[in-house]
Amino acid sequence: MPAPNSSVHYDAHSFIINGKREFLTSGSIHYFRVPRALWRDRLEKAKAAGLNTIQTYVAWNWHEPQEGAFDFAGDHDFEHFLQLCEEFGLFVVARPGPYICAEWDFGGFPAWLLTKRGLTLRHHDPVYLRYVDRWFEKLIPVIARHQVSRGGCVILVQIENELGNVVPEKKDADAYMSHLRDLVRNLGIEVPLITCAGSAEGAIEAVNSHEPADQFPEFRSRQPNMPIHCTEFWTAWYLTWHRDRRWVNRSPEHLAYHTWRVLAEGGSGYNYYMWYGGTNFAYTTMYLQTTSYDYDAPLSEAGGIGRRGRLTIPVAHFAQAFAHILADSDASCQKLPGGIEVWKRANTCGTLLFYKNPAARTVTIQAYAEEGVPGEPLSLPPESVAPVVAGATIAPDSDLRLFTASHLHGIYRIGDCRVIVLMGEKSRAISCTLSRGASRRTFEHTISSEEPAIAGEWTDGERVRVVVIPVSFCGRVWCAGDRLVIGASYARAVPDGVEIQHTATTVSTGAWTVTENAVTHVPSRAPRLPAPPALSPWDSCIENAHLPCKNPRSEPNGWVGSLRPVPRDLVGDHEGYGWYRAAFHSREARTALLHVEAVSDRALVFVNGGHVCTSIEPVEDRRFQPSVTVPVELKAGENVIAILVDNLGHVKGDWQIGEVGKRGSPTMRDDLKGILGRVWVDADEVLEWEMHAKLLGEHEEWYRPGASAPWGSQHQPSPVSWYRASFTMDTRVKRPLWVRVTGLNKGCIWVNGHHIGRYWNINGHTDYYVPECWLADSNTIVLFEETDATPEAVALVWDDVATLVESTVLG
Repeated sequence: MPAPNSSVHYDAHSFIINGKREFLTSGSIHYFRVPRALWRDRLEKAKAAGLNTIQTYVAWNWHEPQEGAFDFAGDHDFEHFLQLCEEFGLFVVARPGPYICAEWDFGGFPAWLLTKRGLTLRHHDPVYLRYVDRWFEKLIPVIARHQVSRGGCVILVQIENELGNVVPEKKDADAYMSHLRDLVRNLGIEVPLITCAGSAEGAIEAVNSHEPADQFPEFRSRQPNMPIHCTEFWTAWYLTWHRDRRWVNRSPEHLAYHTWRVLAEGGSGYNYYMWYGGTNFAYTTMYLQTTSYDYDAPLSEAGGIGRRGRLTIPVAHFAQAFAHILADSDASCQKLPGGIEVWKRANTCGTLLFYKNPAARTVTIQAYAEEGVPGEPLSLPPESVAPVVAGATIAPDSDLRLFTASHLHGIYRIGDCRVIVLMGEKSRAISCTLSRGASRRTFEHTISSEEPAIAGEWTDGERVRVVVIPVSFCGRVWCAGDRLVIGASYARAVPDGVEIQHTATTVSTGAWTVTENAVTHVPSRAPRLPAPPALSPWDSCIENAHLPCKNPRSEPNGWVGSLRPVPRDLVGDHEGYGWYRAAFHSREARTALLHVEAVSDRALVFVNGGHVCTSIEPVEDRRFQPSVTVPVELKAGENVIAILVDNLGHVKGDWQIGEVGKRGSPTMRDDLKGILGRVWVDADEVLEWEMHAKLLGEHEEWYRPGASAPWGSQHQPSPVSWYRASFTMDTRVKRPLWVRVTGLNKGCIWVNGHHIGRYWNINGHTDYYVPECWLADSNTIVLFEETDATPEAVALVWDDVATLVESTVLG
């Protein structure tokens, strides 16, 4: 149980926060995957979509990239993120690790831990725990002062993450988890502790799954007096470079079905991982993870609400409308002929029924919202759940009961009036009954057009309006200030009134507002979206680290010498690109065999300025270390061998590099990057190397607007080249852009000095998100390209989900 002075308690039904039972409709947003300037937008949309909780990891390497240098400013200001959650009235589940996984570089560990001798990650190891203790002493007090027990937002804290996936020895795992538990308690954490995919004494273990309700019986048997919560209800899945960009792991309908199952089958809440995925900017990805972390989440990478969002918003709105029942009831099931299951959640406030069709065929049944009243035909598509409200009070403070087998989108408060929104197919009769004591009234309406309609109003003791909408408006109902907005892509309260936003999919129909007294159509002007900005002609220059020079060691700017190539991590170079270079003397001009014993992760090899080969494309199994063997032409005298090595991200877990649980097998502690062996020319070893962290252009900041660089209007296509162009746009209307890298191969993108991340034009990974907060009226885009591809076909395109066609403010 939580510490005695905590204001978060729990039982088998739910978490009880400040004395009130809460059903957690939660979504993961990683603050480190979205610029600070957009935190407010993402949180505001989460709240509007029916979420009452935000879950986030805290990435250790985001805050301590160099040992002892902590960064909690700007985009790293985790405390500000918590403050914004408090402003929006959102609870927070904090997951500080120290390990987070998250498809993030090194699972969130700072890579400088690789330089520490005798350190064993994720074990009860004193060397490792010394650094964990120091990190938590900086971080945990931030979380502690924002607990709900101190007037803040944090309701739960997770220790470690999925430790069970690495099959630790139990005694060591228990000691390690006990250390973390005692550490956070001593540093001020009072709220309950949770774990996932692994347990700890005194903590609640939560569910991780695409289909979390499948695991409820097991969790209930193991934790009979604890709520069943999902820390990671996977909305879809992440992408690696080898996977097609159009690949869809699970359909939006699958997500909606399994969310309804959480409500029906006894869950105390859920957390979508991810609700908003975001972007892996710069070099923050795990090994082979793409720059995009869109995750096919309900809120897209550019902040647009896609089909997953549209289908799951009504589930969250329903859950919030009846949290007073869902958070204080058991679940029971009755099986009907044809495989249909009827799940029941009931208490003194009423009954909710969930008709579940787990089959792969459509089934039509009679659904009963009220005893003694004829049922309604209910068509259940394959893998679907239909909620039926069977006499539930419409709010915790109301005794007015609702009966309906029609699909409830939500119950909303507008001033002194509650608005019940029901939805259905065109030409279908929609009905509901409201009842209090002897007073009773039934409302019916047949949907005849693509617009909302008022079915009636209850005025006995309280005002309740019943509004019916076509199913095409699913997920497009917004509480915005003193009115309800229906049909818009998004709507929100602003200081001057209500802002109604339209994308291309909604602009033709306009929107409707519902106030206490009227339903009003707000037509759209249906403007045309302007063309995306055009790019200027490109300037270019060449990264010249691979070119011969008279005295390499005389060059300044970061070259470090060594007898043999040293792994980059061991000299403090932990991300992105890095150069190795050596001179080799040949007594005569000849053809020789150049052999590099092992590289990680990818190497471009140059001899005397000419590109001779690129190592094979890295495979997902890091147990395989690629080598390079290539014939090269040497000249008589000194030859320069230069190798550009790309660190594609450290692994996120032991299973990516070794055999989990096998003694002596490599672990993530062994994931060093760079040249990992010796280099030979025929039988002669190449010695006396020098290394350079980063690209030379990065070191000299060529990516910054106005940077001093040897830009020219033209040069012959050449590997390892830099390109620069400009563009202008009207930033009065914020529209997210994507860079489409048509014609390019692999490299990096910067816009106005911001590192968008890697691009790799394979398997459909052509488009890269540019946050609108990083755009200005005049802009500079800079590319680094590994190959001799050139950027003439590169273009800017609007986002097809989030781009606004029209934005109207109603006073």
